[in-house]
Amino acid sequence: MKAINAFIIILIILIQRDVNSIIINRHNWDFDDINSLEQLIDAINGDIKTIFKAEGSGKENIVTERIRALMTSMRSYERNWFPKTPYTAQYSKRKDFINFVDKLEHFQVKVNSAKVIYLHGHVKDLEHHFHMVNHFIQVFADKRNNDYFTRPRDVCSLASAYIPLFGILHLTEHKHSTKIHEIYDGLMKIVSSELNLHRKKFTDCDSDFSFRLSLYNYYRRIIVMHIKKYILAAFTSALNSVCTGVHSINAVIDNEELKHIKHRFVNQAAHYMRATAHTLKHTQHFIIYCDHHIEYIELEKMIQTFIVKESELSVDNICNHNCDIRSMDKNNINFNLGCTNYSDCFKLGNIEFCELSSKSRRYEWFADSNGNIFGDNRNCSGKIVSLESKFQLETVNTCDNCVCTCLAEPQHNEHVTAALSFREQTSDISNNMVVVGIKFVKKDFMIHVQIAEGLILPRQYLNLNEISWVPLENITYDEDKKGYYLLNEDNENSKTRLTLDSDYTHPKIMNLDNLMVPSGYVMTGVRFRFEKETYVPGAIDNRVQLQIRVTPFDFVNQVMGSLDNSRWITTHHPNRKEFVLILPDNPTKAPTNFQDNPMVHPFIKFRASDVKKDAGQSTVPFFSAQKVSTYTSLGGIGLIHFGHYGYGGFFVFKILELDISQYMNVHLAREHKGAVVNKRNVTDDVNHVFEQQTDLTFENSNKV
Repeated sequence: MKAINAFIIILIILIQRDVNSIIINRHNWDFDDINSLEQLIDAINGDIKTIFKAEGSGKENIVTERIRALMTSMRSYERNWFPKTPYTAQYSKRKDFINFVDKLEHFQVKVNSAKVIYLHGHVKDLEHHFHMVNHFIQVFADKRNNDYFTRPRDVCSLASAYIPLFGILHLTEHKHSTKIHEIYDGLMKIVSSELNLHRKKFTDCDSDFSFRLSLYNYYRRIIVMHIKKYILAAFTSALNSVCTGVHSINAVIDNEELKHIKHRFVNQAAHYMRATAHTLKHTQHFIIYCDHHIEYIELEKMIQTFIVKESELSVDNICNHNCDIRSMDKNNINFNLGCTNYSDCFKLGNIEFCELSSKSRRYEWFADSNGNIFGDNRNCSGKIVSLESKFQLETVNTCDNCVCTCLAEPQHNEHVTAALSFREQTSDISNNMVVVGIKFVKKDFMIHVQIAEGLILPRQYLNLNEISWVPLENITYDEDKKGYYLLNEDNENSKTRLTLDSDYTHPKIMNLDNLMVPSGYVMTGVRFRFEKETYVPGAIDNRVQLQIRVTPFDFVNQVMGSLDNSRWITTHHPNRKEFVLILPDNPTKAPTNFQDNPMVHPFIKFRASDVKKDAGQSTVPFFSAQKVSTYTSLGGIGLIHFGHYGYGGFFVFKILELDISQYMNVHLAREHKGAVVNKRNVTDDVNHVFEQQTDLTFENSNKV
């Protein structure tokens, strides 16, 4: 029994390594597959059996040789089975799950949840378990500075002093050993139920935190500790047999104690997997950034209130229409004032306004002669201009001043942004790059989607040194030819004209959707397109919708599908309803912003801000310019509206996390004889976490 300590001293090197760094091993033991873990146990037992089968060399006592062989076998676990790969060090110090539980606990107190005491208790019990294991290990680590390895048989004399401590590691009926899986199961149930119950109130803002990845890392910590406890139990039993003079192979391998330990190990490991997979599958968590008024962009001057003299609104300068644009002959409307269309015109007589230059707003405010004020007239950072009504002798009419909503004409002007890009933003699938982040960007007189790409690694991890934002194309606007042009990277003098409603559009309506990555795929692209089912060529009210490109990916063998296997997918909901912006002010003035659209799959119309509150100078909603990213492959993205009643709000991206549970196998093959256990579908009996897409459509990239 003295050799037990020698074995544990060697094992210290293994156990003291950061458990979170263990991702995959050279022998392909898969910690997400219960069958692989059972094979690992059989391999350990097989190694021990081989050692006891071997005949002595005659150079040393057979007992000494077996002790040395067992120690050498344990060293191989450190070197080969639990290596630290370069990228895992980036995650090794992350304690996201514990921090998240702390945050959830504070939220529970805020909402007076009855489960707060249980959440705290479960976490405390689990951490106490880890502390006890580490303390037990440290007891032996303190002996490492002595030369216990020079004469292996001498270590047997130390075993008796520490045998009472083995209960915590032996998977026996020890208090913490028998109930640790139940404590873990309780923690998973509380976290899942609380998140789903309060998901509309509990928002984890302004963080790249991935709930699923952090939970998965925590599970790895549990399962690795579980494996090491078995290693301790198995080799301790073998060393104890050597030290006490038991040399029979059957006595070592086939004894009831070891069979019992193996049975308990496999059952408890499966329990950890099931609890984790169920929580991963059933718990909703989105990554959203909330302070959108800090970083935002807008469709500048695209839809904006415009003051124009009644005489200038018509080509013939006749004042006989009283600003009623609907009564005018279309051929007589003057479209040379920077507007491609006018709507909602009304007559306002004498007007005074604060005119701005070199800004997205035309006016700070304006007022009529009756004292009606439009916008905030407390200050004027431009110049005050007055326009008076005049009598037109030839028509015997008064020429008033008109206030209209102007649909802006694109310009080569940094303060005019009147287009949304339809250009595809894709990751480099030839190098296993996937989409890991997304944001709205203003560039070259239009608004774009920009993606971040990262190199995907085993178990959804990313190489954090290989994450970068994919550069956008260079585009310009030619005012003479009235068109957007794509600049050739290789030839500055070469450019290609972009096509309206194919490469870009002047958006009027935006759909709000969640798009999920199908099982067995990863996200490799994002773009905007018109909703195919309601698209009418040339219409000004076509709906813009979000689309994603997905590519097949073998998560086990790390093989990415080809471009030919990639598909653009979207979703169609025939009964969409409008989420109406009521008298919206500039969204940057809102006291707070929150996800305020209660309807399922609504659409929102772009419009000018309220003329009374903001002088109609903002095209709302705005777009959040904050990046949304995480440290794992994305399970989907959503476009939502963050706002406040009476304000225009922001279009905001949210990230939906990849469902890692679909790659966990909790079914023992020996219990499913005659059936092939498909690891990719082992959790198909559980409903999907997120709402399933209706009529999921696979589209070719050249279609609308």
